[in-house]
Amino acid sequence: ATKGKIRLNIEMKVNGHDDGLAAGVARVLAETECGQDCVVSSLDYAVTREIAPIAPDLRRGLIVTASLGDVSRLDVDFLAVNAGTVTRDLVGRAQDIGKEVHVWTVNDPDQMLSILTSTPDVLADLLSLRAGLSDAEKVVLLLADLVPARRLVRPDESDASRP
Repeated sequence: ATKGKIRLNIEMKVNGHDDGLAAGVARVLAETECGQDCVVSSLDYAVTREIAPIAPDLRRGLIVTASLGDVSRLDVDFLAVNAGTVTRDLVGRAQDIGKEVHVWTVNDPDQMLSILTSTPDVLADLLSLRAGLSDAEKVVLLLADLVPARRLVRPDESDASRP
């Protein structure tokens, strides 16, 4: 139903009954010829490694909820990181070694850019709004995200007069 229409992120959930999970996912993707439209991810690093030799062209990601050490160096194609814990440092380190960082779950329209969301209607509205922006307006939005918000105050303004 989705082949060629959207990309899927198939989360492999390990729950104690996961014997053959990686092989089963790889088999279904091969049978349906949907592998090029999918990525697989898991909270379980072992299952992401298990699927690698079975489906070497399939992009794999690790869902990271907390970390000890440099998770950007793990043997996966991308890291899926909670929006509340992602940092510029992590994104920079991952990108420096060719890994993507997928941020989940983003439901705030101001944060939506390349996201996993449970509110696709909000994303659709945001994309429609942004599609109507001029190139200059898009550049301003990008720059606003890069520069910390500051209120410029003239030296003669007193603290009491600031909002």
